[in-house]
Amino acid sequence: MARPEAVRISASEGEFRGRVSRAMFLGSIAEYLVELPKLGDCLVDVPNPTELGLFDVGQEIYISLSPESVHVLPEKYRE
Repeated sequence: MARPEAVRISASEGEFRGRVSRAMFLGSIAEYLVELPKLGDCLVDVPNPTELGLFDVGQEIYISLSPESVHVLPEKYRE
């Protein structure tokens, strides 16, 4: 598990390739739902989204995260 603001999104590089399935511009952040093949969906919050540029629904993107931002939950807390 990783918090949405800890996930980094890029059009050109990252650890996992995915596709934007939902995009919402919320002013100070953009919130994306990203479909990751074989891994499921990942929520990504991007602060100051106009600096990076906005991604479109259906666009192929890449995500990455630092090991420090990943938290493994015991199985009893997983859905």
